[in-house]
Formats: sequence, structure tokens, C-alpha cells
Amino acid sequence: MSSLNAHHSPSSEPTGTAALAVDRASAFYLFIFNFDGVLANSAQVYLDLCRSALTACGHARRLASIEDLVRCQRLNGEGMADTFALTGAQRDTFISHYDAAAQRAALQCDLYPGIALALRTLASTAYTAVVSRSDPDFIATVLRANGVPHSVNRTLGIEQGNPVDCIRQLLQELRIAPQRAIYCGDCVHDLHVAQLAGVQAAACSWGWQAGDLATHRQDSIPHFSRPAQLLTRLTAPHQDQPDVVL
Repeated sequence: MSSLNAHHSPSSEPTGTAALAVDRASAFYLFIFNFDGVLANSAQVYLDLCRSALTACGHARRLASIEDLVRCQRLNGEGMADTFALTGAQRDTFISHYDAAAQRAALQCDLYPGIALALRTLASTAYTAVVSRSDPDFIATVLRANGVPHSVNRTLGIEQGNPVDCIRQLLQELRIAPQRAIYCGDCVHDLHVAQLAGVQAAACSWGWQAGDLATHRQDSIPHFSRPAQLLTRLTAPHQDQPDVVL
């Protein structure tokens, strides 16, 4: 079993592209997604969690904002407590309250319209993964609540390393060449992660972190304004021979 956190069908434990039911005519064999803002419309869920936990620890007047979520390194109790610079008993109360409520909150978190269909379709012909600052259990609950529990093969969280290292490790384990993988994100940072990992970047402008994408357009980076475009543009046939190590 891989050291990476895995959420996938029990019958699927690939050791390389030979074990994947990939469409070898497609340009991409591996689709990697940022979770928050690309797959899940999670901002309000996290803001509500923060406000409730802040109230519980005596900071009822402290307002959580989208900027706090963007700055946070880990979207769990500890990460948000660090973002709010909480210490001592207040920090402990915040973390306890936040983490205890997170799984219940995940049940109320929606995927963006069209994402469930996109995930089901892509997962039928390619390998799918999530690289995220969110807790893997939170992600699994959201996917299950939205009817796609088996449409993401791997979930890689901050505990497994930084996003660049996670993507590189995933490529190595699956033996998929970087040019056959694409990382879909909703902010400029995600585009830089893709570049450093050596995979194709895709910019998704429907997310809650997408404000800075408008000033970062490149011809080599596809920009999508709605999830349906993930299917129509990313599954187009590739004319060259598949560049995959078997």
C-alpha cells in the first residue's frame, strides 16, 4: 500500500498505467484537481466553521474572511488556529470545536454544478486525484454526500508533503509521464505548482480563489469558465504516441 492517503475502489490498486483502464487516445491519463474552489464550493462551509469555533473560544466578534482561507496552509482546526494566531486554551478550544463540527459540515458542502458528471466521466477512462489543503476525511465525506465516492482514486493532503512533491510522487508510483498529467486549479499558485511538478496546468475560473487568474493568461494554459469544459476540451484525442513508461 502506498504511503499516500488513498480513497479508491478496493478493487483498484494500480501499479502503473498497464493496470489503468485509460483511454490511450486521450491527451491525458491523469487528472489532478485542487479540491476547494475547483471541485467543491466549500468557502461558506469553512467560514461558518471558523465563525462557530471563534465564538466557542471567546472571539465572537472576530470575523473570518475569504482572505483568511486563502492564507491558511491547512484547512483544518490546527491550520485555521494558526491563521488566527490563537494560543493556549483558546487555541485548544478552537481546534476541538472546529474539528468536531467539520464532518457534519462536510455533509452540507456541495460540488459545483457539473463537477459530479465530470468526475464520473473522467474516472471511467483515466486516473483521478485530488491535491488539497483540506483534510482527506473531509474530502471523502463531501464526495460521498454528493454521490461520487469512487470517482476520485487518490486524495493527497498536506500531511503527505507539499503539492509539488505529492504530484511528483503520484506520477512516479503510477509511472505516468508528466506530459500526460494535468493539474486543475483555481488560483495562480496552483498554476505555479503544476509548472514546478512538470505537468500541464489548467485554470478553473468558477472557484472562490479565482480572482487572480484573469491577470495570468498564457496560451499554453487552458482556461475554463464552467466544469462542462473539462470534458469537452480535456478529453480530446492526442495525435502522438502515448509517452508513458510501462
